[in-house]
Amino acid sequence: MGLFGPPDVAKLEAKRDVDGLIKALGYQKNADIRRAAAAALGKIGDASAVRPLIAALNDSDNDARQAAGEALVAIGPPAVEPLVSALEDWRADADMHIAAAWTLGQTGDSRAVEPLVAALHDRDKDVRQAAAEALVEIGQPAVEPLVAALHDRDKDVRRAAAEAMQKLAVPVDDGTLAWYAVALENWTWAVHLGAAAVEPLISALQDSDEGVRQAAAEALGQIGDARAVEPLVAALKDSESYLRRAAAGALGEIGDARAVEPLVAALKHSDEGVRQAAAEGLGQIGDARAVEPLIAALGDSNRDMRRAAAGALGQIGDARAVEPLVAALKESESYLRRAAAEGLGKIGDARAVEPLVAALKDSDEDVRQAAATVLAMLYRSGKVPEVERQLILSQRGIMAEPHVDSRGCWSHVDSGIGIEI
Repeated sequence: MGLFGPPDVAKLEAKRDVDGLIKALGYQKNADIRRAAAAALGKIGDASAVRPLIAALNDSDNDARQAAGEALVAIGPPAVEPLVSALEDWRADADMHIAAAWTLGQTGDSRAVEPLVAALHDRDKDVRQAAAEALVEIGQPAVEPLVAALHDRDKDVRRAAAEAMQKLAVPVDDGTLAWYAVALENWTWAVHLGAAAVEPLISALQDSDEGVRQAAAEALGQIGDARAVEPLVAALKDSESYLRRAAAGALGEIGDARAVEPLVAALKHSDEGVRQAAAEGLGQIGDARAVEPLIAALGDSNRDMRRAAAGALGQIGDARAVEPLVAALKESESYLRRAAAEGLGKIGDARAVEPLVAALKDSDEDVRQAAATVLAMLYRSGKVPEVERQLILSQRGIMAEPHVDSRGCWSHVDSGIGIEI
C-alpha cells in the first residue's frame, strides 16, 4: 500500500486511532471502508466520534449508514443529545431525521422521548413513522407522552401515537380508549363506547381534516349525548358543506330542543343540502316552533328540500300543516305530492280524506300508492269521523282494482294494508 492508499481500518482499530478512523469514515472511494470505520468507532466508544458518526447517517451507502447508527448506539449516552439536535435540525433532510429517530429508539434513552413525540408532527410521514417506531423501542417511558398525544389536534399525530400504543400493548381505561378510537378514526368503535367517546368526538369537530370533522359529527348524532348540542350548533357554520349537513342531521338525531332555533335558521342557508338536513332534523325533534318555518319551506326552490319539509311536517304532526300539505298534493312535482300524502297520513286529520281520495287518480303511481296506503291507515285508526270513513270505504274498489292512468296505462293501486270492515 502506497503512502496515499486506502486506510487500513484494522490497524487503526488496533491502535485505537480514533482520529484516523474518523478520517476513514469519510473515505469516499470505498463504502466498505467507511462501514468498517464506523463499526470500529462503535467498538472503541470514544465520544469524540459522535458528531462524525451522526454526519455519516447521511452516507450514500445504506450499509455505511446502518453501521454509523449502530456505532452511535454502542457509544450510548454521549450520543443522545447530539442525535436529538440532528432530529430537531430543520435544515437537515428527512433521511437524516429518520436515521436520527431510529438511532434514538435503539439507544432506549428516555431523554429521547419528548423530541420523538415532537417529531410525530413532522410534515414527512416517514419521519413520523420512524419517530413512532422509536418510541415503541424505548417502551415504558414513552407511554404517558403517547397517551397525551392521543389528544393532539393533528390526526396524523393521533394516529401515530395510537399505533405505537397498539404495538406497546398499553392498557387503557374507557376514557383513554375513546381517544384511542378517535385517533384511529374508528368511528364505529367510538359510537360503541358511547358517552366516553363524546369529549374526544367534540374535539374532533375542530380537526383540520374535513372528513374527520364530518365523521365525528355523524358519530355524535348516533351516540345522542346532549353535551354535543352546542358544538354541533357551532358546526352548522363550518366552511365545509358536508360537515354542516352532518351537524344538522346529528342535531336531529339527538333531539334536543336547544337545536330548534339554529335549525330553523339553517332552513334559509344558501346550501340546499344544509336546508334539507335542517328540515329533516326538525322533523326528528318534533318541536311545534318549527311548523310555520317548515310550511314556508314547502315553497323552497329545491325539490328535495320541499319533500323534506313535507316529511318533517308529518313527523311533527301539527294540524296547522294540513292545509299547506293538501295544497302540496296539487303541486307539479310528484315527489312532493307523495311526501305530502304521507305527511297528511301521519297527522291523521279528517280534512285530508277528500284530497287523498282525489289523489287516488293521480297520474303518478307512487302518489296513488301513497294516497291509498294513507287512506287505509286513516280508516283503521278510528281517528276520522264516520262520514270520512264511509268515503274511504267507497274507494275500496279503486284502491284494490286495476286503474287506468292519464297516459292510458293500467296499474294496480294496492294499499298493502287492506281495509277490514
